[in-house]
Amino acid sequence: MTGSGKALETHLSQAVEGHLNQALQAQSSHTLEAHSSQAFESASKFSSLSKYPTYSCILPFSYVRISYMYVPSSFVKKMNAASGSIKVKLQCRGKEWDAVVNTYGITTKINIGWSKFARDNSLQIGDVCVFELIKQKDAVIRVTVFKCIN
Repeated sequence: MTGSGKALETHLSQAVEGHLNQALQAQSSHTLEAHSSQAFESASKFSSLSKYPTYSCILPFSYVRISYMYVPSSFVKKMNAASGSIKVKLQCRGKEWDAVVNTYGITTKINIGWSKFARDNSLQIGDVCVFELIKQKDAVIRVTVFKCIN
């Protein structure tokens, strides 16, 4: 085979490999979506039975790998928190983590303490967390994790 023939063969091989990788990623994404849907359905049933204010969240890459997660302002209002910072306790599986909810205008995040909580609970992309405000005055939030099985 000539030099140009080998180059063409290499190019075609790389193109096929690229298409296969894209197909596998799309299939993985579809599978993750399906498993997250199952976890979200279970979480929705769970939260509908709670007597506390709740919200559910399917964890995207940013909440698992970055040190904060956004919190709905409607949930934070139930804590009777003013703008600024409020110390909270996150409870999960019999343990407790200190965290801080910060409000910046209309944006609210759990940032201080979130990455440790996520790491200690082995949170993964696609997992679904249900947050329940179980003690309004003391800002205690119980977190129940529904694992995305992939």
